[in-house]
Amino acid sequence: MSLATIRTVRTLVEYSGRPSVGMSIWNHQCAQALADLLRTDVVEFPGGHSLSTHPRAFAARLHEVLTARA
Repeated sequence: MSLATIRTVRTLVEYSGRPSVGMSIWNHQCAQALADLLRTDVVEFPGGHSLSTHPRAFAARLHEVLTARA
C-alpha cells in the first residue's frame, strides 16, 4: 500500500505498547517511522504490541483515542 493511499484513511491510529515506548524495539520503531511519514504521533496503549495482554484497558484506550478524533 502506498503512503498516499494510507493518508486517505479517515481514522488511522499508530500505536505502540507502553513497555516499548522509547526502546529499540522493532514494533515501536516501525510505528514511529510510519507516524513520522504521516506527520502524526504514536499513541501509547497498555500492554505489549497487541490487545491480547490487556484487552479491557486496550479497548478503553482505543475508545478514548477514537472519540477524541471524531
